[in-house]
Amino acid sequence: MTSKVCFIGAGNMGEALIKGLLQTTSPSDIGVYETNTDRAEYISKTYSIILLNSMVPINDYRICVLAVKPQVINTVMDKLKEFLDPKVLLISIAAGVKIDRIKGFFPKNKIIRVMPNTPALINEGISGISFSENCTEKDKLLACKIFEKIGKTLIIPEGKMNALTAISGSGPAYFYHLADVFAKAASSMGLSYNDGLLLISQTMLGASKMLLNSTEHPSDLIVKVKSPGGTTEAALNILQSQGLSDIITKSVLAAKNRGEELAK
Repeated sequence: MTSKVCFIGAGNMGEALIKGLLQTTSPSDIGVYETNTDRAEYISKTYSIILLNSMVPINDYRICVLAVKPQVINTVMDKLKEFLDPKVLLISIAAGVKIDRIKGFFPKNKIIRVMPNTPALINEGISGISFSENCTEKDKLLACKIFEKIGKTLIIPEGKMNALTAISGSGPAYFYHLADVFAKAASSMGLSYNDGLLLISQTMLGASKMLLNSTEHPSDLIVKVKSPGGTTEAALNILQSQGLSDIITKSVLAAKNRGEELAK
């Protein structure tokens, strides 16, 4: 990774990207503009990267990552549009902010929209990536390389971004909720909450790795766990009779629909 990268904003996700880039990029090739003084000093001292006092030097960088909250991105873009060079590749990780909205401020720039998720903080995330029409294959490869530093990537049409957000963007919270429910169930059966949480967390991790490393369908993997009349079948019968599939489908549709509402 040799292209110089500048970040506007350095919250948790911005920091995760900085840490990932430093695996192959010199600190002198990474800059950050952060208006929170304490946060800016922390990032600069922790990672020895360049701290920018204004947005003006951003044109010295090949890539600019907009790592700010959706609520303030319009204000940031309004300031940035006054001087940003059209050659700078813009990458936005602001949730729900469409490429066309960014294009309204920067009509000549190439724009990439990315939806990462919080496991990126431990380099186990997955990022959905969409591109403006003027992005080249080189631009696409460059973006993928950046986000592969913090996990896996999936290139999708922007029209499917809300669906992706409902599954992977919000997804970690669903698993945390399930883990909490399982841990509480464990404690109701005599195990401690913490032991139950350890058991279900490791089980989720192992099962996820099996899904990722196997060519088998999930239903085939289920067959390998359950036996006729056994404990697994007894539990699955309850899950199916209580309509778990419908609950999950309705939940992710609610997340997708809310994403579409927020994007208007």
